[in-house]
Amino acid sequence: MTFQQTLRRVAIFAFAIVLGQTVAAQTAQPLDVGAALPLADRSMQNANGSATTFGQVMGDQGLAVIFWSNTCPWVAKYDERVRDLAEEYEAAGIGFVIVNANDPGAYPEENFATMQQRVSSNGYDFPYVVDEGSEAAKAFGASRTPQIFLFDTSNALVYEGTVDDSPSDPSGVEEEFFRDAMNQLIAGTEITVQKTNAFGCTIKFY
Repeated sequence: MTFQQTLRRVAIFAFAIVLGQTVAAQTAQPLDVGAALPLADRSMQNANGSATTFGQVMGDQGLAVIFWSNTCPWVAKYDERVRDLAEEYEAAGIGFVIVNANDPGAYPEENFATMQQRVSSNGYDFPYVVDEGSEAAKAFGASRTPQIFLFDTSNALVYEGTVDDSPSDPSGVEEEFFRDAMNQLIAGTEITVQKTNAFGCTIKFY
């Protein structure tokens, strides 16, 4: 085998490893219902300049963790709906935090400065945090934006998936999965739909 052939094989092998890691990260299974909130005490930089943890955002009735993006068109379609839900349900005791797990090195518009601009222009009154190294996304098994993980006050997952059944058109919504799960969580009743398919862009992992 020539030196050039050896280099070529090494390059192919290295590419296969990277590709395999990327595919594995993007196809990771989300947490099962009942799983504990991962990384509850991990400090993350908030777009408002402070630092926070999931545990600090937990409300008297629960916590909604939503994986987010500055650039995903499906996030843009859901932006107003999520802001309205946050305003309504934060008042009812559910904490909201949105999480950017996308790699700003490869996708510059996912950077911290753009997150800050988005908070300012869109009027977020809940934390928008940086997930350095996509560690939270990997721990949650998140793969999409938006993707919701709803926890009760014992830090157990009660709902995972999408906001509703009409990503493109708010007027076409027939099933409000996220809202229903929050209502049932607050009421202390069984969550009737615990898992749905998150619809959106793939997370661009670090």
